Formats: sequence, C-alpha cells, structure tokens
Amino acid sequence: MLPVIVVISGLGVMSFSIVAPALPDLATALDVSRGSIGLVQGAVAAPGIVLAVVIGYLADRYGRRQVILASLIIFGVAGTACFFARDFWLLVGLRAVQGMGTSGLLSLGAVIIGDAFEGPERQWAIGIEFAGITGMTLIAPVLGGALAEVSAFLPFLVFALALPMIPFIRILPGKPEGTVEAPWRHLGDMVSEMRASGRFVSFVGLLPFSFIVMLCFVGFGFTTTPLFLERVFEVGPSGRGFIQATASVGSSIAAISSARVVRSLGRTTMLTAAIALSAVGFAVVGIAPGLPIVALGLFLFGLGIG
Repeated sequence: MLPVIVVISGLGVMSFSIVAPALPDLATALDVSRGSIGLVQGAVAAPGIVLAVVIGYLADRYGRRQVILASLIIFGVAGTACFFARDFWLLVGLRAVQGMGTSGLLSLGAVIIGDAFEGPERQWAIGIEFAGITGMTLIAPVLGGALAEVSAFLPFLVFALALPMIPFIRILPGKPEGTVEAPWRHLGDMVSEMRASGRFVSFVGLLPFSFIVMLCFVGFGFTTTPLFLERVFEVGPSGRGFIQATASVGSSIAAISSARVVRSLGRTTMLTAAIALSAVGFAVVGIAPGLPIVALGLFLFGLGIG
C-alpha cells in the first residue's frame, strides 16, 4: 500500500514541478506576458484552498479509495488535456480542474498513513512518503525541461501516467467506520478541542507560516525561478530544469536529516535556521553574477524550505 501512496503524492507535486521549466516558452507560444503565465501554476493550487477541508469529509463519507480514484482520473484527464490547449484561458481553466484532482492526491496520502500506521511505523511511513515527494521534485524539473526543448506543451502529456495507476487503487482502504461529521462542524470541534488544550494559539501561528512556506515553494521555486533564469541569463528549458533541481537537492538533504537536527537543536531553533537559510537563498539568487551562484542560492533556499 505504501508504494501506491508514495506514487500518488509524487504525482500531486509533479503538477507544479514538471511544467515549471516550460513557463517562459508557454508564455511565448500563447502570446501572453511573463507576469500572466504564473496563472498556469496558480490555477493548480487555488482549488486546494477550498477543497482541502471538503476532501477529508468526502473521504470519510464515501471512502479513501473512491475519492483518490476520482482525484486520479480528474488529475490525469485534465492534465493531459492541457497538451491540446492553445488558448491561454482554456489552459488556465484546465489547470484549475486538474488542481481539484491534485488537492485529493496531496491531501489523502497522509490521511491513509494515519489510518494504517501508528507510533514509530507512522513516522517511518511519513518519511518514506516525503522522500518520494522530494524525489519527484528533483526528477520532474529535469524531465520537464528536456521535454520542453521539443515543445512547451509536451510536459503536460506526462500527466497521462496517472491513469495506469487506477488498477492499483483497489488495495487502498475504503470507507472508515464511525459517524461522519459535516466538514465545518468537524472544524469547529477541532478548534474547541485545541482551545481547551491550550494549542489553539500555536495552530493560528503556524497557519501563516505554512502559507508563506508554500508561497515560497510554489511561487518562487516553481514559477519565478524559470522566468528569472530565462530573462536574466537566457537559459533554455533543459538548463532551467537542471538548475531548479538544485533546490530539490537541498530539500531532500533537509528531509533526510531533519529528525537528527530537531534532536540536536530543538524545533524552534531549527525553524529559525530554516527561515534564515531560505532568506539567504533568496538574496543570493537575486544578486548572483552567474549561474553557479544562482544554483548555490537555490540549494540554500531548498535546504531551508525542506
């Protein structure tokens, strides 16, 4: 079961990473500005703002397997259809539909792990899942850049790989036992419980922190960076993919060593160091005189984000 979850989560992250190196070429092909082309990435992320809570409810009511199956079909069909879109707003619309599937793929992997594993086994399983995610963010930009050398739209065809995963979904769990609460009532109960236990302030503090991390990860890592590399250094698609992958190398190293760092420094110190590394990485990329320094900055940025 765990390999299926790893692949599903990796596909969800691939919706951002494999398209990134082709963004400047897509802007040229669709005759839109470099500023507007960011919507191709933002449209995938937007549905998750609303659907993250609803997907959990649907998975409780109808079963994890059924919701992941629907998410996989939506992700694969809408993502592959982007290959044929030669109108900018049609492409953005298809990416928004794909984002509905992406939300399910990214949300339910951790839920199933929580259902199936406990204690140290759960930590191990989450680590394996995250390793798969970081591995995909390392491979996908390189693959997407190579495909974009042929056609800016070619990376979208890779999303068709989601469809052969459908037969493997049957090994995932179905509907859990117990009463299913409406999503907003469930959220209200969770807030009340956190207030009673004194954890609500920490939760509220982590929300903007998590938002900023994802904004940097998707916005800077998989949207701004390829446009920057093309405009400032005139780097082609395959080169953009390789340079972007240095951030994923940093993220992978951080993911592997995070447990050891937490034991040595503590959570607060590690988060402070992570913020500092990300900021330094930003600055290094901004002032870099050449591509090796850009790669160093992205590595530091990835280390902090990871």
